[in-house]
Amino acid sequence: MDLTCTRMGSGGAESYLSHEIERPGVPLQLRAIGSWATTTAGYTGQQTGQCGPLEARFTPQAGHAYTAEFVWADVTGCKLQIMDATEPDVPKPVIEQTPLACTRPTAK
Repeated sequence: MDLTCTRMGSGGAESYLSHEIERPGVPLQLRAIGSWATTTAGYTGQQTGQCGPLEARFTPQAGHAYTAEFVWADVTGCKLQIMDATEPDVPKPVIEQTPLACTRPTAK
């Protein structure tokens, strides 16, 4: 079972990470942060921004392949989308679970 992460580039979607899921049936939580930068001809400087961190949690099933896509809505928003890509021509959204909250460890 595989998990492939994709991102949108100037040439369309491109894979940048593939990971084999070794424990189907065990919840998997992902976290993503996206950054962007633009320049405009005739102006000095750049516009930059960031979206995230975003978290998604789901329980992978044996024999399935998944994609995690960081999707930009526009320069003000984004989302992390998990898809069942077992049938690559007909990917289906995965029903996500509520991400677990992680607390910062305290110094001892």
